[in-house]
Amino acid sequence: MEGYVVVFDMSGLSFGHLAKTTTQLNLVKNFMVYIQECHPVRLKSIHVINTYPLIDKILAIIKPMMQANIIQMLHLHPSGKERGRGSL
Repeated sequence: MEGYVVVFDMSGLSFGHLAKTTTQLNLVKNFMVYIQECHPVRLKSIHVINTYPLIDKILAIIKPMMQANIIQMLHLHPSGKERGRGSL
């Protein structure tokens, strides 16, 4: 399947980011609508690298706004774990 691979690097993520995310849910919801319905390119996969346990809390907030196919494209790569060849 052709498409773009999107990589988010969560290095430096803090509790302050979570606080901002929860207070601006409308902005997050609009971003998710854009990614899922308006983005002009096909997504192949979404990789989030250098994740911390905090990312689980953020995903708990965002997942209800995500379509099932986007959730299936999402791959988390925890910080400090060696990534296998070809995983990205």
